[in-house]
Amino acid sequence: MLAPVLAGALLIPQAWLLAKIVQAIVVDGLPWTGQLFSILMVAALLLLRAAISAFGERRAQKVSEQLKQGLRSELFARLFRSTVPRLRASNSGELSTSLITQIEALDGFVTRYIPCMAAAALVPLALVLAVLPVDGIVSLILLLSTPLIPLFMALVGWGAEAASREQQQTTLRLSGFFADRLRGIFTLSLMGRGQDELQRVELASQELRTRTMKVLRIAFLSSAVLEFFAALGVAGIAVYIGLGYLGYLGESFSGISLQQGLFCLLLAPEAYQPLRQLAANYHDRAAARAATVEVDRLWAKLGQDLIPAAPTSADHEAVFPNLPVLVLRHLHLPQLGGQGTLLEVPGLQLYIDQSYAVLGASGSGKTSLLESLIGLRPLSQGEILLRNSDTAGRLLTRHDGVVLISQQAFLAMGTIADGLRLAAPQASDEQLWQALEQACAAEFVRALPDGLQTALGEGGFGLSGGQIQRLALARLFLTDPHVVLLDEPSSRLDAATRDRVMRNILRFCQGRCLVVATHDQELAAMCSNQLHIAQGVLTA
Repeated sequence: MLAPVLAGALLIPQAWLLAKIVQAIVVDGLPWTGQLFSILMVAALLLLRAAISAFGERRAQKVSEQLKQGLRSELFARLFRSTVPRLRASNSGELSTSLITQIEALDGFVTRYIPCMAAAALVPLALVLAVLPVDGIVSLILLLSTPLIPLFMALVGWGAEAASREQQQTTLRLSGFFADRLRGIFTLSLMGRGQDELQRVELASQELRTRTMKVLRIAFLSSAVLEFFAALGVAGIAVYIGLGYLGYLGESFSGISLQQGLFCLLLAPEAYQPLRQLAANYHDRAAARAATVEVDRLWAKLGQDLIPAAPTSADHEAVFPNLPVLVLRHLHLPQLGGQGTLLEVPGLQLYIDQSYAVLGASGSGKTSLLESLIGLRPLSQGEILLRNSDTAGRLLTRHDGVVLISQQAFLAMGTIADGLRLAAPQASDEQLWQALEQACAAEFVRALPDGLQTALGEGGFGLSGGQIQRLALARLFLTDPHVVLLDEPSSRLDAATRDRVMRNILRFCQGRCLVVATHDQELAAMCSNQLHIAQGVLTA
């Protein structure tokens, strides 16, 4: 931040030496070779100022990157610790825009505006004090004219900030709007609404263009006004010194030498330059303040219903088979929105080498129970304890060796191999094929033209629902959990495929705990224990 101030302060000796060289050669008639030392000093000062400016820019860029990275890390940490209802209520387009575009808007504020603000506050004052012993009138002109620039900048800045905030909000709305339409483009096409939605996207884009141009108009107008006052101040000083040299000011002119007059003329534009630079970068401040409002809103939004961070433990791998791996005590799961209780679990112990089928009507809380077991849904009352090798219970948190395969399996855009490696990034192709075999998915993957490298659309577009579900189940066989949670694993499978997959899952879960939420009585019969949800209460 002090680099621009130091570079500006070095202007004083540089301008004095340059004016001295001109005085010696033009007025005193001395050869330029006699001024070689002064010329070298001017060159050295130029290089030193350039080096200081470059160092300051690199330092500011480094600080900006650290700030953005730290802020994104904190927001991502909150995002990963947010509950499922909170995430489902969030718009992915707005989230991505806030995490990327809005935080990126802070870059200009840190790298350009803050250094310019320090230079604008100190450099003009230093130059006014340097000119004061040479000519008081020039110093007075600078002292009176330089505050006009910040004054008009503040007046224009209020409008620029409001316009920038509107533009940021429009960008957020358009991002969410566009992301929603992309996600549902297949459905829109089937329903014949593609052209209508295209027109709505065009209207939203035009609104964004209009608001962006409004911000740019204010920025250009403010720059023109500030350039006018800066040029007026420099011109006033030049006219004053010129009239004095021509003798039109009489005795009121201080009678300064060419060196002194040139020194004043060289410093006059430099006194306005930090203020002009600050004005040019003032839109960075407006954009950063508008972005900060949105980031702060996202921060507060993600700060609600946070799942506690996992505490450290000596050993998470070994689990004693004769002790319950999960203990549920006086559990109360709230309804969506927090009004009332969805499901009550008075007490339950889940053991290793056991499989549990959770049966209940749709909407009874089976999925919510599984999500609470993996730490994705908050509890209104009670606790879930995880048993470790130290035989002591501790509160369950996310990523504690518990794996959930959701009913709504998600496959991101990419190859089949990429989708499987979300569960095991280092898995080899051979391991992927083994997992596909156990999930009864290897046959249809081999039939695809590119096998594991077959490209899929967003959400697994290009595959059937049953194929997507089997790929999701294949991820299970690439993990090494203590507890496996399955939400309706057979909802899209035929009976024969269901039986083959479940036999493989039960074999995989030997030495583990398996919990399956299902409506399928035949699947439930394959489990060693059955749990029932009736009238909002889970019983064995």
